[in-house]
Amino acid sequence: MPKSDQPPSYTALAHQVVQAAREPLPFDEIMRRVHRIRPIDTKNPTNTIRNALSQSRLIVNTGDGRYGWILRLINGSVMRVTLTTSALSGTAIELGDDTRELLWPTFFEIQARCDRSPINLRLPDRTTVKMELAHLHDSQWGMAGPVEFWRWFKTLRAKVGDQLLLRAITGEQKLYAVDYQPRAARDEAAIAARNQAVVQAAVARLRRSPYGMADWDLIPHLLATGLYRDPIPPDPLAEIWTEDIWRPVLAEKKPPSRTWVRIATTPHNKEYPADLPREHQAGPDRRPRPSRQAQRGPVKTFVLRVSHRALPKVWRDIEIAADQTLEDLHLMIQQAFDWNDDHLYSFFMSGQVYDQTTEIGSPWSETKRHTQRVTIGELDLSVCSQFLYYFDYGDSHEFDVQVKQINAAAPTGNYPRLVAQHGQAPPQYPEIDEETGEMAWDPYARPALVESPLDDTKRSNRKMLHRIWQRAQAGKSLQGEEALLAEIMREHPEWHHVWNRLDKISDAQLEKDGVNPVMHLVVHETILNQITGALPPVAEIYQKILAQGIDRHEVIHRIGAVFMEEFYRALKADRPFDETRYLLQLKQLVHGKAQPLRREPRPRRRR
Repeated sequence: MPKSDQPPSYTALAHQVVQAAREPLPFDEIMRRVHRIRPIDTKNPTNTIRNALSQSRLIVNTGDGRYGWILRLINGSVMRVTLTTSALSGTAIELGDDTRELLWPTFFEIQARCDRSPINLRLPDRTTVKMELAHLHDSQWGMAGPVEFWRWFKTLRAKVGDQLLLRAITGEQKLYAVDYQPRAARDEAAIAARNQAVVQAAVARLRRSPYGMADWDLIPHLLATGLYRDPIPPDPLAEIWTEDIWRPVLAEKKPPSRTWVRIATTPHNKEYPADLPREHQAGPDRRPRPSRQAQRGPVKTFVLRVSHRALPKVWRDIEIAADQTLEDLHLMIQQAFDWNDDHLYSFFMSGQVYDQTTEIGSPWSETKRHTQRVTIGELDLSVCSQFLYYFDYGDSHEFDVQVKQINAAAPTGNYPRLVAQHGQAPPQYPEIDEETGEMAWDPYARPALVESPLDDTKRSNRKMLHRIWQRAQAGKSLQGEEALLAEIMREHPEWHHVWNRLDKISDAQLEKDGVNPVMHLVVHETILNQITGALPPVAEIYQKILAQGIDRHEVIHRIGAVFMEEFYRALKADRPFDETRYLLQLKQLVHGKAQPLRREPRPRRRR
C-alpha cells in the first residue's frame, strides 16, 4: 500500500486529539475521540492508545488522570537560571535540564517532532530578541543571543550566582520573558518553601513510577502539574534534587544499582494500570516460566547461540524447550547477559530490524503477534536457522540468535538453561569516559570478518579528521585545508561528541541518526572551496542568495543539496559529474527553489 494511502497511525491521531483540546483530557475521552476518527481494531485498544501516548513528549500526564499538550501546559511557568562565568563573558547562558525543557520542550522528541529553532525572548523593556539553543560542551547546553540581548545583559552588572527568571508566555508561539534578580534580592524563606514543594512532588512522582526516573522525564511532569506556575520560582532543579534525596527513595524498594529500573508499585495505580498480568510487566525480578512438558518427561529442545552484533565473539548458548515462549527466551537472554529487562523488545524472524512482516513483539507492543503467545516449537526452526532479537528501541541492541542444535527428546529438567558461554557479557549501559567521550564498548559497532581497502581508507580519513579536531581544541595553529575543516567542525556543535571520537567510531554509530556527519563535513568543505575560487559561478550564486537575508550556513546547505543530487545522479548513471547541469540547478536557488542538505533515509526508531 502506498504510504499516502495508509491511515494515520494511532500515535498521530492521539497527537491530533490532545493538541486540538483546549484543556487536558481523561484517557477514556482520548480513546473515544481517536476511535471516532479511526476505529481502534487492535486486540487491546487500551494498550494501543497508552503506547501511542507514551511515544510522545508532547503529551504529558497532568497527575490527575488527564493528558495535556505540553506546549500549553508550560504557559505561566517560571524557572531560575544561575549565572556562571560563561554568561558574564558574553558567551552563552548555561541552562540546566529544567530550563532547557521549559524553553525547548521537544528537545528529546523524535526528529519529525523535534523543534530546536530559536525562541522569542521578551526583555524587560518589551524588546523581543531571538535566542538560539547552543551546545556548549559535553552534555551542557545553553542559549546564545544577538547583540541586543548582550547589550541589555551588560547593563545588569551581574555577578556569578545572580539569577535570571525565565517565564513561558505562550509555549506554542515560543514566546518567553526574562527578568533579572541579584542574589541579594532573593526572598530566601519563600524560595525555600517553593524548593520544598518541588522536592516533595518529585519524591511522590518517583515513588509512583514503575521505573527510576531521569531528570528529563521528571521535569515535564513537574511542569504539567503546575509546580512552576508561581511568581516565586524555586531554585534550579539540579541544586535541590540531589542524590541524598532521590537515592533513599529508590533504596526503599531495594532496586538494582541502575537508576532506570523497575521498582515495585502500589496496586490499582490509575496512572499505570496493569492491563497485563504481572508476569508480563517489564522488570528485573522476572524469570522464565519452567517448561511444563519437561517436568513430565522427555521434551524437544533447541540450543540457541545468542551474540550481540557489536561483539560477535561474546556469546551465550541457551537450551530452551519447544513448549516455552519467545517471552521466556527474552527473559533468559536478559538473565544470561545480566541485563535489567527494562525496555521493549521484538524478535524479527527475517533477521532484519523493522521488518513488520516477521516481527513478534513484546506483550505491550502493537505488533500482530506477541512473544508470550508464540512458542519456540511453532517457529519451524532447523539447525543453522538465524533470527534477530532487538532490545531497547532507544539504544537499539541487536542480537543474532542461531540454532546450534535440536534435541528431539531431551531429558526431564529445568529449561531454559545456560549450557555454554564465551567472553565477558558487556554492561547494558556502557560507561563513558568523561575526558575522551568514549564508551566502554560500542553497541553500534559491526565488526567485519574481513576488512576491505575501503574500510582502511575510511579509518585513515577519520583518524586524520580526529587529529585536526584535537589540535583545534588544544588551540594549536592550523593552516590551509586543516584550518578550513576545523572551522566547519566548530560550526556543528551537535556533532562535537562525534569529532571527539572519530578515530574509533563505527559506520553504524556514525550514521545512527540518519545523517553521516563526515559526509556532511566533506560537502561543506567542497562548497566553500567552490565559493572561494574553485568554481567562480558558485560564488556569484552564493552572494545573490546571501543578499536575500538567508543565513550563511543555510545557503551552504542549499547549495550542498544541489551538489549532492547531481553527485548521486552521476554516480548512479556511472558518468562524469555534469558541471553545466549543476550550475543550472543552482541558478534556480536564487528564485527560491531550495532544498535541505541530502540526508540518507533511515527507518523511524520506535520507543
